[in-house]
Amino acid sequence: MTQIALSVWLGFLAIPAFFFGAVPFDVNGQPVPFKGMVSGCAAAAFCLAVCQFLVARRNRREAAGAAAATAMVTEGQPPPEISFPPPGWSLLLGMLAPVVGMCCVGLLLDPKPNERDAPAFLSAAIIGVLTGAALAKVTAKRGPAGMSR
Repeated sequence: MTQIALSVWLGFLAIPAFFFGAVPFDVNGQPVPFKGMVSGCAAAAFCLAVCQFLVARRNRREAAGAAAATAMVTEGQPPPEISFPPPGWSLLLGMLAPVVGMCCVGLLLDPKPNERDAPAFLSAAIIGVLTGAALAKVTAKRGPAGMSR
């Protein structure tokens, strides 16, 4: 349970990462839409990939489940058991919850919404979380110093 709470708190880091990634492309206080959005999404994806990797590596049981969940997405395998959410998805969904909440709040509160930002931010977050889980899976199989188990 503490790993899920840690995952949620680390998911909040994607929001400042997005803004700090987009800031270098502001010109006279006016954002440059495409470059800022792409760099912000890349920063958020990288931040979430690192956070997911660290959380999944720390909790081996959840990492195995997250790896199975990632394999279902990447390889098209059916889930091994019928349950919702499938095992291992708690860390992934916990880290994505703040991002989904921020996208919903941004769409509800913005009087002139830019419809490109929220889906791009959400898709970058999903890519980052799945990448971190996949990297945790690969490194968990190899073990320390490249030794196979």
